[in-house]
Amino acid sequence: MTDPRVAVITPIYTEPLAWIEQAVASVRAQHHACTHFLVADGVDRDDIDFEGVVTLRAPTRSNDGGATPRAIGGRAAIAAGFDVIAYTDADDIAEPFFIDEVLRAFEAGFDCVGVPALRVTTANEPLFFSDGTPAVTWVPHRNHEGAGELCFIRACGMAITGASLALNEVWARMPRELGGTCDLFWSWAAYDSPAKICWTLRPSYRYRITNADVYPTYGLEPPPDATRRKSALHARHHHAWNSLDHTQKGKILSRIGITRGYRVAHEDCAGLIQTHAGGAALLALDVQRRFVAHP
Repeated sequence: MTDPRVAVITPIYTEPLAWIEQAVASVRAQHHACTHFLVADGVDRDDIDFEGVVTLRAPTRSNDGGATPRAIGGRAAIAAGFDVIAYTDADDIAEPFFIDEVLRAFEAGFDCVGVPALRVTTANEPLFFSDGTPAVTWVPHRNHEGAGELCFIRACGMAITGASLALNEVWARMPRELGGTCDLFWSWAAYDSPAKICWTLRPSYRYRITNADVYPTYGLEPPPDATRRKSALHARHHHAWNSLDHTQKGKILSRIGITRGYRVAHEDCAGLIQTHAGGAALLALDVQRRFVAHP
């Protein structure tokens, strides 16, 4: 991929201006030049005025976990001829080599990539597990410590290129009432697609923990600017999904474009992460959607 044009799409809603400023600065500081698209989710943000940043706005509040703003921003970037679409969140920070890691995966032949994220406080201070190791979210799993049973691609800190650019449209088909589960649905759609998927194993993204109920996991009191809104939203939307019967779920999956909705085999995931964490290897899904290490 020779000098690709890279767009970074970031939904914004009511995040503090200081966090958005950090997010914008982190994109501006990327080693590889990229254009930043900020997409307001149906709200007026008179305080958002950054030089060199494309600002867009969804006409109404979608309340779908940022799915609609991602679709709007991605469509605009694709129409403008960008080769790579990366997604970040307004309360997170990309390390300067985030896009470098994405492009490294694309040079290896993949067209959909996720990156691991260092979990940080609202003040951007690294969090640590009880054994002193940094708290990193390895994106092929949903829980914080292990491989988990339900592997996914997180909506923030991921990127698409080539044939996988079509997956941007999946965001537009998300049910609003299930927006808190958008990562899961998007992942299923990606697994069902011909996408060549991998994850890098060098943390290049900082995931700001804004959920107050997560801090006790690390033996900390929640900071004053942490809330419980995100956890409550996710819990409500997961409950709504789990409350549906098989036929109702099938109709939603069909509307999104998911034909199987299967769980990816994860047996080797934890071992591969443990062996290759922090290195140059990529954690890939082969054609049978099994985890393998790609040198």
